[in-house]
Amino acid sequence: MAVDTNSGTAAPAPPAPSAPTPPAPQKLIVVTHHLPLSCSLASTAAASEDASRPKSSLANAPAPIGVASPDSKLWLLKPRRGHSALYASINSLRESGPVMHIGWIGQANVACHDGVTSAAVGGGDGGGGKSVDPDWLLSRKDLQAGLQEALSAHDCLPVFLNGKVAYGHYEGYLSGGRESPELWPLFHYILWDTVTDGVAESEYWADYVAMTRAFADAVVAAYTPGDHIWIHDYHLLLLPSMLRERLPADASIGFFLHAPFPSSEIFRCLPKRREVLEGVLGASLIGFQTYSHARHFTSSCTRVLGLETSPGAVQFRGARVAVGIFPIGIDAARAEAACRSPATLDKATALRELYAGRRILVGRDQLDHVKGVEHKLAAFEKFLERYPHWRGRVVLIQVTTPAQRDDPRLESRVSELVARINGQYGSLEFAPVHHYHQQLAVDEYFALLGVADVGLVTSLRDGMNTTSHEFVVCQQDNHGPLVLS
Repeated sequence: MAVDTNSGTAAPAPPAPSAPTPPAPQKLIVVTHHLPLSCSLASTAAASEDASRPKSSLANAPAPIGVASPDSKLWLLKPRRGHSALYASINSLRESGPVMHIGWIGQANVACHDGVTSAAVGGGDGGGGKSVDPDWLLSRKDLQAGLQEALSAHDCLPVFLNGKVAYGHYEGYLSGGRESPELWPLFHYILWDTVTDGVAESEYWADYVAMTRAFADAVVAAYTPGDHIWIHDYHLLLLPSMLRERLPADASIGFFLHAPFPSSEIFRCLPKRREVLEGVLGASLIGFQTYSHARHFTSSCTRVLGLETSPGAVQFRGARVAVGIFPIGIDAARAEAACRSPATLDKATALRELYAGRRILVGRDQLDHVKGVEHKLAAFEKFLERYPHWRGRVVLIQVTTPAQRDDPRLESRVSELVARINGQYGSLEFAPVHHYHQQLAVDEYFALLGVADVGLVTSLRDGMNTTSHEFVVCQQDNHGPLVLS
């Protein structure tokens, strides 16, 4: 104890230094266009805009999902269909450290239609139901907070968009069509064949930029020094540079393109080509599925931006941006377990009995131009024409799922092809082509792959088709060949 020399009394000892606060553990921030969970409002009656209702009435909302807040119990969450390989790979990373998943909630649906108000719902959800109006949801901070809390239990952080931005960036700039120069068609070598005044395209681009800013706000709010950021696919091409402008210079930002990157001759047709390239080049590392996609990207950087490039890097604004090749795979153990599940085995037995004595060809694709469904059907028709002894002894089971953009003309052509083949080579007892335009349950899908004698994956342009990987896993007993374009 110290002594005060003036008074002779003992002075209190100085306080012991406090222990330094341990740094927060580094986390991986995964950013995808959609969250891996789809969201449904459990009861629009409970979420009515009538402010006079007591808050406690929300406690009677159905189906609690394991979190305490009454507002969060208004939301029902379930796994989103599609992109299973991506979401499985992200989930596997949770074993090695904390992961936060940021994404757009997409189209939120109404799970219970009691007391539905016109302000609360928009159009149909594509399945005969109702969807939550995004502008109404933006006005309800209580429901947004409830959804954030519900998603936080799954380490997810939602991004909310208003109706104009939601439609303009997705249906407009990303999906586009033959009549508009947008990203998805161009990246798959589909060029537009009409002339426009450019007004709609400018509005779609503004919506795309606004969407990306909303994502940037969410990532910046969640970021702490030392975190790693991993951005996925063409939906978020501008995000790396937006984050680079707002985060510390040493922030670790990775970008991975799942879609193919077109040749520079095709890419230069994009009006906003410079902005797109500069947006991606804000990343520290850019990944592609194949060497050709990476080569097309670096070639476009040279020809459009005049940058110095090498096979593994691009020099951009005094920094070296690494370029790598990382082909995506699947969770083989999970796929094998699904193939061996009792439900899958039961359905496989039923399929073998249904098609007993016949060879089974299986295809499963999205119904869009780049998946080659028309070409597959035309090739099967030619096969039956050239080899008549196979008629009645082989069946093609073609499953198609809805594409990112509806194309009634393509759907009509596919239906006509199926009808023509069945009419020419089928009979009352047998149809050589069975076409199912629907989403399959997991056990049905793996049962179909398991009983197939031949797998047909005939995409014209694709990033990495994981159906071929799953087919190989399911064929460990049958050893059927895979026809891969």
